[in-house]
Amino acid sequence: MRGPSNTGRIDHRRLVRAPQPNQIPGRTRTKTGLPHSPRRQRWILLRGRVDQPCRGCCSSWPRVGSARQFPTPHAAVRIRSFRSSPRRDTLKSDFQDIPPNPRKGEGVRRPLPCPRSAPGGGGRTALGEESTPVSTAEETVCVNLGPRTYEILIAPQALHRTAEVVWRWYVQHAGKPPAEPLGVIITDCQVGPLHAATVTTSLERAGWRTDVVELPAGEPSKSLSVIMQVYDRLIALQADRQTVVLALGGGVIGDAAGFVAATYARGIPFVQLPTTLLADVDSSVGGKVGVNHPLAKNMIGAFYQPFGVLIDTAALATLPEREYRSGLAEVVKYGVILDADFFARLEAQVDPLNRRDAACLSAVIARSCRLKADIVEKDEFERTGLRAALNYGHTFAHAFEALCGYGELLHGEAVSIGMLCASRLAERRGLIGRDVTERQRQLLTALHLPTQLPAGTKLSANDVLARMRLDKKAVAGKLRFVLPTRLGHVETIAGIPDDDVRAVLAEIGVF
Repeated sequence: MRGPSNTGRIDHRRLVRAPQPNQIPGRTRTKTGLPHSPRRQRWILLRGRVDQPCRGCCSSWPRVGSARQFPTPHAAVRIRSFRSSPRRDTLKSDFQDIPPNPRKGEGVRRPLPCPRSAPGGGGRTALGEESTPVSTAEETVCVNLGPRTYEILIAPQALHRTAEVVWRWYVQHAGKPPAEPLGVIITDCQVGPLHAATVTTSLERAGWRTDVVELPAGEPSKSLSVIMQVYDRLIALQADRQTVVLALGGGVIGDAAGFVAATYARGIPFVQLPTTLLADVDSSVGGKVGVNHPLAKNMIGAFYQPFGVLIDTAALATLPEREYRSGLAEVVKYGVILDADFFARLEAQVDPLNRRDAACLSAVIARSCRLKADIVEKDEFERTGLRAALNYGHTFAHAFEALCGYGELLHGEAVSIGMLCASRLAERRGLIGRDVTERQRQLLTALHLPTQLPAGTKLSANDVLARMRLDKKAVAGKLRFVLPTRLGHVETIAGIPDDDVRAVLAEIGVF
C-alpha cells in the first residue's frame, strides 16, 4: 500500500494514511523488524493464522471516510464511506481478546458490537431495554424460481455472518466475485446506528470495500427525488454490475434499495437484510420493489428478485413496540388467506408473540416466509391472479395510508384495519359468516393492533373510493377486492357496488 508523502497528505486513492514506524508504540514486529504489512494483516484476518496477537501494526491507522449531505427540499441522504479494507480503526480492540493460537480452521472471530448478549441468554437491546432470550434455531426457506431461485436464511445473530453468506450467494448467482468487491449498504438514520457497523465489519474483514448510505426514516425515502441522490452516490463510487446493494432496514428501505438495484445499470445484485418483523415476513420476500407516487403507493416499481434474504431474528429486539405490532398484522394475514391451522396457532400463541419469545418468532417468521414463497413460486409476476391474494386488506389499507399521510398510520396498522373492512365486505356479500370476522378482530385486538382509524381522523368515503380506484388490482377504474370465503382461503372479486363499500366504511366512521 502506498504510504504518505513527506508532507503527510492523505492518499485519497486508498483513503488511509500510513503511520510512520515510530508513531505506533508497542506494535508487534516481524523477523525483519518491520510491522505486519496491510496485505499480511488482511491475510491473518482471513486465514485465522495468528502467531501472536497483533496489537499495534494496524490499530493506529486512522479511518478516513467522507461525509456529505445532498441538498434537497424533501430529504437528506447521508453518506458514510469506508473504502479501506479492512477497517483499521477497529482492529486494536478486536485483537485484544483473541487467544494466541486459535485451533486450526477455527479462524478469527471478532467480538462485534451487538444489541444482544450471547445466544441463549438475556441481555439489553441497543435501546437499553431488557430483551428476551435468543433462540439458537436456524431455518432456511427456498424460493424456487428457476434461475432466480434464492434462499431465505433465518437465524439469530445472522448479520454477523453477512460476508460469509453474501459471498456464497454471489457465487451461486453470478460466479466468482471480483478481488475487492464493493458493497453499498442502504439503510436509514434509525437502523444504521444500530446495525450498519455489524454489516460493514463483517464485509470489510473479508476484503470488501463498503459504503453506507443513510436515507431518512419512513415513507419519504420512497420517492424519486431521494432515489436520484442514491444514483448520484453510486456513480461517484463508480459502482458497476458487480457491486452488491445490501438493503438494511424495514420494508421502506427494502423497497427503495431494491428499486435502486433493479434500475441502476439496468440491474445489479442486491441482498435483503430486513430488520423489522414486517420486512421479515412480507416485503423482503417476493421481489417487489418500488417507490411511491404522490397519488398512489408503490405505483412506480418492478419485480426484481434478490440474491438472498438474511433475517437476523435478534435484530427484532431493537424494534419499537409499535413497529413490532405492525409486523404482526402481516403474519395474521397469512393465516386468513392461506392456512387456517396457522391462524389457530397464532390464536394459541398470543402471549409468546406479545413477549417477543425468540423461539416462537423464529417459527412464525419461517412459516410466514414459506407461505408467501409458495404463492410467489406459482405467480411471480402477478399474471394468473394467484399472487393478488397477498393483497388481502391492502385495497383499503393503501387508501387509508395515503389519505392519512404516509407515516401517520403504519403500514401494518392500516392492513389490520383494512383486513376487517374486507372481511365485513365479504359478510355483506354472503361469502362468510360473522364468526370469521370476529375471530380476526379478536386476534388483532389481542395483539394490540388497531381495528378502527385513529381518533380524530376525518376521511370521506368519496375520497377513499377515489384512492381505491388507483389500486393496482383495479381494472379500468373498477374495483377488485380480495375477500375471504373461509379462514385459509380467499378469492378476488370484482363488481362490488360502491354502496356496499360505503356501508363498510361507515362502520369505522368514514362517511
